[in-house]
Amino acid sequence: MTQTRFSLIARALLLSAALLLLAVGTASAQVVTQLVVSDVDTSAFPDITVTFRAALEGGGSATDLSSLALTENGEAIDGFTLASIEAGTEVIFAIDANESISTRDGGSLSRREKVRDVLNLFADEYMAEGSDLVSVIVPVDDEHPNGELLRNGIFINELKNAANFYTPDIDGGIDLDDVLNRALAVAAENAAAGRSQAIVLFSDGALEDVTLSAEAIVAQAQAQNVPIFVAILGARADDNEIANMEALTAPTGGTWVHMPDVAEVAPLLTLVIANRTQNQVTYRSLVNSSGGHQIALSLGGVTSEAQFEITVEPAAVTVLLDNSTPIVRVAEDPDAELNTIEPSEQAVLAQVSFPDDQPRRIISAALVVDGVILQAIEDPALGDGNTLDLSWDISELDAGNYNLAVEVTDELGLEGASEPLAMTIEVQRPQLVEATAEAGGDNAVVEVEAEENAEPAASGFDWANLTSSIWFWVVVGVVSIFGVILFFMLLLAIVRRSGKKKGEGQVEPQVQPQAALDAEATQILAPAFVQRGSGAYLEPMENASEHAGAVYLSGNNVAMGRDPKLAQIVFKDKSVSRLHARIMESNGEYRLYDEGSASGTYHNYERVGLTPQTLKDNDELHLGRVHLRFKMAQPAQDNDATQVFGPAAGAPPARPAPQGASEDLSTQPFMPHQGPGAPPAGPSRPSQDDNDADGTSTQPYMPHKPR
Repeated sequence: MTQTRFSLIARALLLSAALLLLAVGTASAQVVTQLVVSDVDTSAFPDITVTFRAALEGGGSATDLSSLALTENGEAIDGFTLASIEAGTEVIFAIDANESISTRDGGSLSRREKVRDVLNLFADEYMAEGSDLVSVIVPVDDEHPNGELLRNGIFINELKNAANFYTPDIDGGIDLDDVLNRALAVAAENAAAGRSQAIVLFSDGALEDVTLSAEAIVAQAQAQNVPIFVAILGARADDNEIANMEALTAPTGGTWVHMPDVAEVAPLLTLVIANRTQNQVTYRSLVNSSGGHQIALSLGGVTSEAQFEITVEPAAVTVLLDNSTPIVRVAEDPDAELNTIEPSEQAVLAQVSFPDDQPRRIISAALVVDGVILQAIEDPALGDGNTLDLSWDISELDAGNYNLAVEVTDELGLEGASEPLAMTIEVQRPQLVEATAEAGGDNAVVEVEAEENAEPAASGFDWANLTSSIWFWVVVGVVSIFGVILFFMLLLAIVRRSGKKKGEGQVEPQVQPQAALDAEATQILAPAFVQRGSGAYLEPMENASEHAGAVYLSGNNVAMGRDPKLAQIVFKDKSVSRLHARIMESNGEYRLYDEGSASGTYHNYERVGLTPQTLKDNDELHLGRVHLRFKMAQPAQDNDATQVFGPAAGAPPARPAPQGASEDLSTQPFMPHQGPGAPPAGPSRPSQDDNDADGTSTQPYMPHKPR
């Protein structure tokens, strides 16, 4: 008992000393036990950033990194920079909820309640909400079939609720291997997030009726770089209990405390969250090949290695120079030296890109013509869009073809080059022309200098020879004659069309039927000021241009059609039959009859069959293409309205009017189109107009119902 108490006192002193040294930060007290690399970031290659944690003996992180060494593929790297970041902490609490968890050690709280209070303490005073990650793993039982009180919690209240409502269902032994393996599985799942990770185990340490393979657990924890911390429950911690727990903590870089009361766990929690701050080292990589590469960190005699993959390709270069036209050098003198001819330089613009999406510094560039370097630049400055400005010295170049390319070398020593660009140079010189002049009968040779910058003769047709040919003028004459004929034909067509449209716009007067065969019969014509009809009339809507206004129904039996010998209301449209339909009035009620028309008579878009249809105000009527609206109410006086008079009572049939030889009364039947979903047309009278005297065939038409 004395030895156990002495061990506990010594352990407490060591923990206090470790915390003090951590706060003071003296380098001499740092004993690094573990270097953990959590991330290698190559997104800014060739700059690489390595995130790591240097764990101290007994917990916590090293603060003195002055002796840190870095190598890449075995080659020492100098000039790196260091920084600290708040990466957050992932704490996975594991509870050994064996039968002793309900024990009260001389106080008012049971061990389970003390664990509850520790979790609440961590939530209130240690947890960084939003950045820390917390899980609570317990033995599997009926109340907790997945063995989890909380998984990946980021909120304080999540942890407190998990702690406050946990009641273990103790039935037999505890499989602590399963609890710790599931805790390590959670850590492995979240390792990529870059947080420092730790497992905190609550246990009595006795391991009675508990299954634990410490060596296997330690090996897995070491492989994952996850330290294990232990809070030993109970009024005392015996040597065997301490030994059992040290077998888990020491090899993994963790530590243990005895926790008879809640306050005793504070030093351990402080060590756990001390790892929240991690370190970053950034350096300029020397890697110039694709594939896997290795870095190594060394601090205090401890070394940690990490691998990273990178794809590296040489820079791509494109020459932005138009080679579709030659470079023309113009001399002022026929014998001018090449170096005096302008232009003497040609600007060359090249663009640099990185196919591997790893931009880096260009340390040299060269302009190469026909394999010879003509211009070399060290540390060239790239302009907007990664462009290079170069100059091609063409002062000594004569006319000819040249292959131009641009080569670059980046800071990794990788060389890239553009595709050769074929360029053409032309040299224009004034030319000497010999001319013969007669002066006093003597021949003299005169040198005439060609005009500077004279344009070369245009190539193409020999128009002089072409126009001198008689066949050329024959073709021109024929084309001109046809052009004149075509012009007059078009003019005649326009005049005819204009006359036709003008004639269509005129309304022919309504032809009144012959009153009787007897020439002595009286034709009753009401004067214009007499009240028209009985108040019913037809309002033309479409294809009834011969009626300028309302068409009044003055009789009780009014026929409609295209033949003035048969109808009182006449429509010229070819879709209207000679005798198409009839409206009869009786006791103020109007009914519409179809007279066997070819195109059909439609009442409100329904075809009129053998049964007459009663008309109501605003009903829609269709006689072939002619669209009418039936109106009951009498409108205001309309001087343009058509007056329709039925035959006098008892009068004999009307005498047929003489028909001109050129008059066309043939019907072009017009089958109206029924709207979508309309019922099939009812039976109708047999058409008596399908074969008119002129033999015109029927062309069906269906009125379109408004949508």
